[in-house]
Amino acid sequence: MRLVASLLLSTLLTTNAFTTNPSLSRSPAFLQRVNNDDIISTPTSTQLNVIYGTKEEDLIDEGQGGVRLAMENAIKIIGVASKKDSKEVQATDLLRYTKLASLDQSEVDSIMNEHGISVVATGKGVEKYYDPGTGTEKKVDRAPVVAAENALSAAASSSAIGNAKGLVVNVAGGDDLNAGEALDAVKLILNGLDYDVKGCGVTFNSICFNTFSEETASITVVATTKGEDGGLSGVAKSVARGEIYWYDGKWYSVTEDDLNLAIA
Repeated sequence: MRLVASLLLSTLLTTNAFTTNPSLSRSPAFLQRVNNDDIISTPTSTQLNVIYGTKEEDLIDEGQGGVRLAMENAIKIIGVASKKDSKEVQATDLLRYTKLASLDQSEVDSIMNEHGISVVATGKGVEKYYDPGTGTEKKVDRAPVVAAENALSAAASSSAIGNAKGLVVNVAGGDDLNAGEALDAVKLILNGLDYDVKGCGVTFNSICFNTFSEETASITVVATTKGEDGGLSGVAKSVARGEIYWYDGKWYSVTEDDLNLAIA
């Protein structure tokens, strides 16, 4: 299901057909999955089969072509928030990376200091399922949302935003990271932080990879002041743009050199 969802999402994004919806399905998470409520254009019959649950074995072979590529890669969704209303969060593109780059603390500090980057808050969330007891209603604390709540708690007394030109919300999770839940977490962050909605550009990155445990997620909120990468390359360029993920005591990012542009 991972690849089909990823390829479907990629198709929808290229046609501007992906948007968020407050009534997103809360069914079990699949990687950065598109739910039927997310689709605002007329899908093809194949897309409908995926969305409405046609048996996976009838659609994909995990050992072949694009399916294998998606399963072996880190999948990243990028997007923006409206300057008029922070509740409007929209995914704009999907990228694949062959691997993640890890950074040590001194490297992170050096890049951040030089390029006016500061970490506003970090938070981690673990999925929790509650026993419905004699009832039938299931309650689940979704990992990205829990991570956002924890990040907001950590940011309660933070002054790192200040006069930031940009705010970047970075979400990281395992292979089961759900796009709808990640976007819910981004919206929660934006509505919980005190920043200039009209004067501060907001972007987000949501990445999933097997480096991270399933049913967990982390949020890293970064403020940028210079709004440029200074002609940098590699991981320094990504960090200077505010893309950095804090997960279990380690820093991660991505580089353009590790983009996977293969079709199959």
